[in-house]
Amino acid sequence: MTSNPDTSRWRRRARAVAGIDPRALAFFRVGSATILLCDLADRAPDLAAHYTDAGIFPREVARAFAETSVLSIHMQFGGFWPQAALLALAVVAALAMLLGVRTRLATAASWFLLMSLQSRNELIRYGYDDYMRVLLFWAMFLPLGARYAWDRRRAQGAQAPTEPLLTGGGIAILAQIVLMYWFACAMKTGEEWRQSGTALEYALQLDNFVNPLGRWLYQWTNLLRLASRSVWVLEGFGPLLLLCPWVPARVAGVLAFTAFHGGIALFMKLGFFPYLSVVAVALFLPPAVWDLAERKLLRRPLLPAQPQPRTPLAWQLVPLAALAYCVVWLLGTVDPVLYDMPKAARAVGYALRLDQSWGMFAPYPMKMSGWIVAEGRLADGRAVNPWPEGDAYLDGKHPEVTFGLHPNARWTTYTFGIRRADTKEQRIVFARFLCRRARAEGTALAGVDLALMLDVNALSLADRKTEKLTLFRHDCEEPPL
Repeated sequence: MTSNPDTSRWRRRARAVAGIDPRALAFFRVGSATILLCDLADRAPDLAAHYTDAGIFPREVARAFAETSVLSIHMQFGGFWPQAALLALAVVAALAMLLGVRTRLATAASWFLLMSLQSRNELIRYGYDDYMRVLLFWAMFLPLGARYAWDRRRAQGAQAPTEPLLTGGGIAILAQIVLMYWFACAMKTGEEWRQSGTALEYALQLDNFVNPLGRWLYQWTNLLRLASRSVWVLEGFGPLLLLCPWVPARVAGVLAFTAFHGGIALFMKLGFFPYLSVVAVALFLPPAVWDLAERKLLRRPLLPAQPQPRTPLAWQLVPLAALAYCVVWLLGTVDPVLYDMPKAARAVGYALRLDQSWGMFAPYPMKMSGWIVAEGRLADGRAVNPWPEGDAYLDGKHPEVTFGLHPNARWTTYTFGIRRADTKEQRIVFARFLCRRARAEGTALAGVDLALMLDVNALSLADRKTEKLTLFRHDCEEPPL
């Protein structure tokens, strides 16, 4: 039976726009699994502090976030060793995904365990967590093990697909990447991004996020103002290049976003987010690029063209339905009144952790920043530092560099959260955590004082003001909540 020429032409065009090369899927599998392993290793030293009842977020407090922990098995355990066992299981799943061993099962397990882990402590979640979680969800519907995977050795006699794969999961994951940029752009409504171009000048004053190289860059005012406007333009119009079927335009789009995220990683400390973004945008690279890479780098001949294997219709429709749900959800992050989702519908998103928001530095970068200071008081009146994860600057003076003040992005996110006026209960929990940990280490604290070193930022660093605000004074002998 011969195929309809019009149908074949439509499929070629659709594949050129929304198809994913199997080698791009292999690159995404290896890259995302590697980042996930680094993420799990980064969490390991803080396992007790972040995920047990003896830490900063015991389950009795975490139950206030019950809507996002419906499927969290981590919420069922309060001790260290069950959490360690679950972390080890997540490492095994990520390694299997990396090597392409039972790839779909390994990807599903990685998604579920990461979703469950993130839901255990919402106070340390940042942009990378949302991005990795939703990308792994879409990845479950993709043949990540089609190329360069151990599963290929098991598929005796089966030909590996070589044409770009046009699937529901592929459309969903590409759309997710595009939507992330478009909604990040839509939420940057401040004149600092769109008119004056001062957004990056304010962003580079956020000491907990900027590194010494970023502080050096601050002196190039005209360059920063051009870059601020360029970020908004790239997020708004760059995705059109990614969706363009013309190979040079598509490659230019991938290179532009790679340079963008590379620059973020070079000048700022935003955890794993920029690295995951580079891995994700590589899914848009056309077959010509992968052909060149195989010939030049791997020195191997190209495989003869093989058609795309058939995928069950239900497996195509599920990610497309979930994608439509995510579009409505994201519209609600821009206009929650016009796109108000019913509570029952939102419960589905929270249960599957498809909830997401891309308001990075939106509507403009914060103009007030700072860091938390913890001072322990001994019975004899002496002061000690009970929190080695965040050095104390108690003299009210701004340090030369606050980069590295916290060991990772999660502690930074946590301290940003407990600065808010509505987090008094969490400050009490944090102070009790410090008292309890000091006692376990042999230091009997009489109390803990928490203060905020508040930076009021200005376009000129010389005009920036720092003041010390007392947040909470805690007696270590106080009864529990």
